[in-house]
Parts: sequence; C-alpha cells; structure tokens
Amino acid sequence: MKKIKSIRCERGMFKVFTSPLSCDGIDPQTKAPVVFFKAGFFGPLTVYTDNTKSAAIITCKSKRGKFGYATWDVFDSEKGDKLLGTMSWAIIKTALAFGAEKWSVVKPDGSPFLTLETMNSSIAKRILDDMTNLYNPTHQYVVNNAAGKSVASIMAKRGFWGGAYSDFILEDGASEEETKMALALFAGLVLLYKK
Repeated sequence: MKKIKSIRCERGMFKVFTSPLSCDGIDPQTKAPVVFFKAGFFGPLTVYTDNTKSAAIITCKSKRGKFGYATWDVFDSEKGDKLLGTMSWAIIKTALAFGAEKWSVVKPDGSPFLTLETMNSSIAKRILDDMTNLYNPTHQYVVNNAAGKSVASIMAKRGFWGGAYSDFILEDGASEEETKMALALFAGLVLLYKK
C-alpha cells in the first residue's frame, strides 16, 4: 500500500444527496486524489487506490452482529482478502450521544484492536452546529490501538448549510494493519454516516 499521511473528503449538500455512497479522498496539500471510497446499498464497503475502482486495498463486508449494532468484517484485499478484524457501529449508543460515534474494532480472535475516542465532546455544540453552521470542526475523534497509542485522528464538519468534510490524519509509527483498519473505520464514518 502506498504511504498515506492525511486525507480529506469534502462533499457539498448536493453531492451528499446525489452521491451518498462514494467519495474521493484527496491529499490536503497537493489536492491530488489518494484513495477512493465506495459502498453499495447491499454490497461491500471498499477502499480503492485508483479512480477506476479496480485496485482495492480494503473490503468491508456486512455481517449479522449483536442487536443494535451494524457490523462488518474487514479484509485486506492486497493480501488475498486476509481478515484484519471486525468493526461494529453502536447505533443506539450513537443516537443517545447525539451523533458522537460509538464504534468497536476487534481482531479476528476477538481481542481489542482499535478504539474510537471522542475528543472535545459537546452535545450542545453538535446540535447548535447542525442548525447554525457555527462550529468547525463539529466532530473530533482519536483512533487508538490496544496499547492506548494514537494511530490516527479524525475531524469532521457536518452542517445542514455547508455540506460536510472529513479529515483523516495518520500518526507516525502506525503499522500497516493499523493503518488499513483505521482507513476502514474512516470510510465507514464518511460514507455510511456522513461524518
């Protein structure tokens, strides 16, 4: 996999509604496309390195999980669909937190892999921003590995008037598997829930 440092996905309100299940991830400095995200209504969530969407690096396949959770197995497409782990979105917990994402990421053996921690969380800020578009960014997260070391950070703006953007910043020292799993998590946030 080519080296990735940071990614930005931007979508105005028109694109959010007309192309909700795809997004180009660009390098914020050069503005050149880095990765391409695509999800199907009933198909996999995939991360590609080319705009023809033929060279997949990560494929996430939906599976039955616990009640109240949306769950995907995450596969390394560059290594013969090797299972990297499983990520689950806690739908009810996220709703109760007024949009602060609640996800769990585990290894194939069920042991902890990554955690998504909310930074600078404020329910009032998120609600007010959805109505007024005042705050920037609205959502801030840090992705930690099982040892508690930061792997990546995610910052997102979600507002009715200004569309949405999401930034992914990879920390130095992240392993290839941590990078790919964090990218899968970012893809889920960007495509499925427009963070």
